[in-house]
Parts: sequence; C-alpha cells; structure tokens
Amino acid sequence: MKKISKQIMILLSFMMLISITNLVYAEPTIENIKVDPAEPEPLSTVDIKCDVTADEEIQGVKAIFEECKQGFCYTGEEKILTNDSGNSYSGSYTLTHDDATTLKYHVEVKTDDVWTKSETTQIDLKTSSNDNNNNGDNSNNTPGFTIIFFIAALFIVLAIFSKKRFR
Repeated sequence: MKKISKQIMILLSFMMLISITNLVYAEPTIENIKVDPAEPEPLSTVDIKCDVTADEEIQGVKAIFEECKQGFCYTGEEKILTNDSGNSYSGSYTLTHDDATTLKYHVEVKTDDVWTKSETTQIDLKTSSNDNNNNGDNSNNTPGFTIIFFIAALFIVLAIFSKKRFR
C-alpha cells in the first residue's frame, strides 16, 4: 500500500509540475516604434513602423492614436498594422483634428487571444504658420488697429490748422 501511495504522490507532483510550466507566458516584445514625420502637422498623414517578436503566433498588431489639445484627447483611433517582412510591421494614420496640438500613440500585439500594450508615446504637433505667436514677430497685426492712430493723427492736424485759422 505504501508503494502505491508513493507512486500516486510522485505522479501528482509530476502533473502539477507540468501544469505550472504550461502557465508560463512570455509576453511579445514591441521595439523600435517610430513615426514619420517625427513632428507631424495637424490633418497630415503619419506612418508608423515597429518590430514585434513573440514566442507564440502573432494574431494581430494595431496602433492606437489619440489627438489631444490642452489636456483634452479625442477618442482613440485604431489602425491595423501589416507585416512587411519578418518581425517588421507598418501602417498609416491621417490626423483628423485641425486644432490638435499633441499626438499620443501606442502599439498593441495579440498573441494567444491576449493583447499586450506598449508604452504610450506623446509628441507635439507642428503648429501652423498663421498661429497667434506670429512666428516671433511682436507687432500687433490686428486688422484696423493702425486706423486708430491714423484718425488720432488726423484730429491733431485738424486741431492745429483750426487754431491757426482762428488767430
């Protein structure tokens, strides 16, 4: 009886060891995430590339983009990335908000029906040339602003001439 219980204990220990090793899951590695251009303009198209390696079969790769302005982010957009060759994946996304000032993005990889997410990266968008800072020009280009000075100068000239006439 002792031999049978000893064999059962060994068999149970072996089965537990096998089940524990099956639970070990190696997450996929997402590397070299790059966007081009590095500082895109609002409403432009951004190309994204990354390298993905995994022990399991890769079932899908997608990029999530969020356009933001002043702490507010619009709903994220998903773009499926295609396998170029080997471990390289790429795709494109067209920005849709003309008032966005930053772009947040990350890549997600699906293996064994589990999505693994990369770190989120945030980049500033290139501002347009007609923004409020006038590209460092400190002049006030408000339409009609100089007309106030013109009218004031006209009244001063008229006041001077009218004083000379009445003398």
